[in-house]
Amino acid sequence: MRTNLDSLKRIPDMLDMYCNQKKTLREIGEKYQVTSERIRQILHQFSEYRNQKTHNSSKKHYTFTCPMCKQQKTVTPSQMKKKFCNAKCEKAYTRMNWNTFKEKKCSNCGKIKPRTDFYFSPEGKPQAHCKQCHNGYTKEWIKNHKEQARKINKKAFDKWYKKKHAKSKKI
Repeated sequence: MRTNLDSLKRIPDMLDMYCNQKKTLREIGEKYQVTSERIRQILHQFSEYRNQKTHNSSKKHYTFTCPMCKQQKTVTPSQMKKKFCNAKCEKAYTRMNWNTFKEKKCSNCGKIKPRTDFYFSPEGKPQAHCKQCHNGYTKEWIKNHKEQARKINKKAFDKWYKKKHAKSKKI
């Protein structure tokens, strides 16, 4: 009986040696005069061994509040870059705050222009380039890719034409 109690008292020491001091199973076995296989069996019986091995207990967790929905989230330091709880909140917040900005700097020409001079991306964010720079880029692309541009224009025209004539037939 005494040996079982002794081995139970040793388990926290074994866990500490294995997880914190980074000792090998062989080194622990030599200290307690037990085989390394038996040490492995003892350590696997305790969930703390698994948790400490997979999760670093020194990891800190932080809480932040989503500025859109005011929900509190617990995150690890690597996730601290996130400012929103999900993409839906980020999109809504960007749309909402975009209306408060009066001007923005174009990333292409570097000029500060009114917000009406920028298009929105499909995600709901203002595009980086102003309308003027965007149109200049588009014209340049069309010059260099005439065949692709024709196909895209034809496809867009056909779609518009079908939509327009579908409405007139219904009336």
